[in-house]
Amino acid sequence: MSIGTFSMRRPGCLMPPLLLATTLSACAGRGREEDSAIPATQPSDAVIVYNRMGGLAGTADWIVISPDGQMKVSGRILGDYTVQLPEGTVAKLEARMQGWRKLKRDYPAEKGVRDDFRITIRYDGRTVTASDAARDVPPEFRRAADMLEGLAHKLKPTPAP
Repeated sequence: MSIGTFSMRRPGCLMPPLLLATTLSACAGRGREEDSAIPATQPSDAVIVYNRMGGLAGTADWIVISPDGQMKVSGRILGDYTVQLPEGTVAKLEARMQGWRKLKRDYPAEKGVRDDFRITIRYDGRTVTASDAARDVPPEFRRAADMLEGLAHKLKPTPAP
């Protein structure tokens, strides 16, 4: 029995075109994560915006620090909450970001790496993205990412019993 150009007797004949379509759409979507910029939904006056995407779990974590010291955290790994940073923390963060404008804008992973995390940090009008699998990530970037993640973990509210 035939409907249009497809045969009802051989459902397996649809598999190759379906596999091809699925593969192409998956490959087309791969670059979106890597090309993602800080979205317009993040406040333009934020002092620091941190985003971690990717990994095996496909996470998208955010840390946004405003000039008044409010830190908004969201994501699968870091959780969802807002806290006020301790007095002087924003100034300490900015002091540790010295030399930020000298960094390259992108530190990609070596070819063939899959399931890496891509961390993007915006500070002082400059957005820098680095793969956790990149070999040439400068210590300034790693220090900034570690410091922000450390704050997010340290200040995460504990759930009430």
